[in-house]
Amino acid sequence: MARTPVATIQEANDALIVQGDVDAIATYFAPDYVVHLTDGMTRRGHAPIRGFVNLVRSAFPDVQVEVEVLIEGKDRIAWQRTMRATHRGEFQGFPPTGRRIVWRDMLTSRFEGARIAEEWAVVDRISGGRVGLSIAAGWHPEDFVLRPENFGQPKTALLDQIDQLRRL
Repeated sequence: MARTPVATIQEANDALIVQGDVDAIATYFAPDYVVHLTDGMTRRGHAPIRGFVNLVRSAFPDVQVEVEVLIEGKDRIAWQRTMRATHRGEFQGFPPTGRRIVWRDMLTSRFEGARIAEEWAVVDRISGGRVGLSIAAGWHPEDFVLRPENFGQPKTALLDQIDQLRRL
């Protein structure tokens, strides 16, 4: 029986991040995979996945991953990943601290068949991960399912909502 998209996400996180099996990338990701990152950058192919796995595993060898599926659609899933680990290796210029960390990101994964073809990854860049918050303007009608009146004016809506958030 074919793997479900939810099972694919859970198994990919376990095989790649927890176990560090970068040879399994092709099992879970399409050859022409595309990822859209929080900073607006787009990366293609399996190399960015391999780089991410190696970066995380070298700095946090005991990493554990929890996947929480938020919304399932016809060919995509919105989900949150929570990683917990001990900082044991250099990470983006920071020497190992031996401290336990918790890192959250949110992703939307689009599937073609049984493999992930495209993802949008959002990392909390406002609070440095302290409040588990992510903000994005959105650019596709499906991004506005809860507030359809904001489609067509995403930047204005985003700035208004950031102002509201700051007042909290």
